[in-house]
Amino acid sequence: MNSDRQIRYYLQRIRDAKLSLVSRLDKGRLEERHLQPSLEALDLLPDSGQLLDVGSGGGFPGIPIAIHKPDLSVTLVESNTRKASFLMRVSRETELNNLKVLNLRVESLDETHTGQYDIITARAVTDLVELIEWTERLLQPDGKWLLWKSRNWRNEADPADYGLKVTAERPLGDGGVLLELVRSQ
Repeated sequence: MNSDRQIRYYLQRIRDAKLSLVSRLDKGRLEERHLQPSLEALDLLPDSGQLLDVGSGGGFPGIPIAIHKPDLSVTLVESNTRKASFLMRVSRETELNNLKVLNLRVESLDETHTGQYDIITARAVTDLVELIEWTERLLQPDGKWLLWKSRNWRNEADPADYGLKVTAERPLGDGGVLLELVRSQ
């Protein structure tokens, strides 16, 4: 299945799902509210390596990234069993061999995940401080976070207070902001 067909199929599965994967209003505007913001990070991602998507929900941004970066190993972490099952089914049905789904809370990932990821992504999961606390041990020393946040994300924390530096801050088509964070050297 080519990437265009994979994306169309995935979006249709979201629309047809009897599960709350996106808001009811967003089902009619998946492309502009969810797909486009997910794809706006592609140029900030390597072609290969290990990516961990935290709180994957309906699969944004992880599934579109996995479709467009087939040599990047993408792990989705979703604690809700029904949502995780949906993600597993879509992964199988779209033949995403570079994607795996873990039905866990990110904080409960064991030591085999420590330092394993080049990139950690999260979209609308929690505040910056909590997200960094949950994931810092999982990121490689030279890794980065890509976070989809609201425009007022600076109200959550100053990254410098946590030894982090903002290397990119982009406005997104959905009104949010895409942040790239790395550890300060």
